[in-house]
Parts: sequence; C-alpha cells; structure tokens
Amino acid sequence: MNKCSCYHEEHNRPECYGTKERESCSCCGDETKCNFYPYKREEAQKKLHENAWDKEEVWEAIHKLSDMRAGFSVFAKEERSVYHSLSLAIKALREVIGE
Repeated sequence: MNKCSCYHEEHNRPECYGTKERESCSCCGDETKCNFYPYKREEAQKKLHENAWDKEEVWEAIHKLSDMRAGFSVFAKEERSVYHSLSLAIKALREVIGE
C-alpha cells in the first residue's frame, strides 16, 4: 500500500489535508479506505485488484512450497521449524485465494 499523500497526523490526530478544513479521517493513509473521495478509493481499489495475483500464480507458488516442504521431515527435530514455516506459508496462500 502506498501511503496517501493527503494523510497526516497532527498531535496524534489523523487528518486529511485533501479537505479544506483538514478534517479527521480514519483511513490511516490507505487510499482504498478514503473517507472523503470515492474516486480516490475506487482508483486505489482498481490498482490493488490489477496488482493482485491470479489463482493460477498462487497455486503455482503453493506447489513450489509443497515441493520444498517435501524435503523436510516434521519428525526430525532440526527440520521441524522449516517444515512448519512452509506449512504456514501454504496455508496463508490458500487463504488468499479463498481455498
């Protein structure tokens, strides 16, 4: 996420410099959550969608991680942490594509 150039914090109060009165906002600098400008929010969401991996790419990454994980044993103490790390990565990627 690129931080919105209009987002600033003054005295621990988030403000939008894109509004005339520098109104308080809750976007935390994330343009996809812009409180004031729907066009800015929609454009950011469009960019986010365009940059997202498609399912085929995610499955390819899952298969590569699975192949790597096959080289480690959950029963070997010195390999267990790598095995679990790869398993967590696979699980996270599955969640990305809703599987």
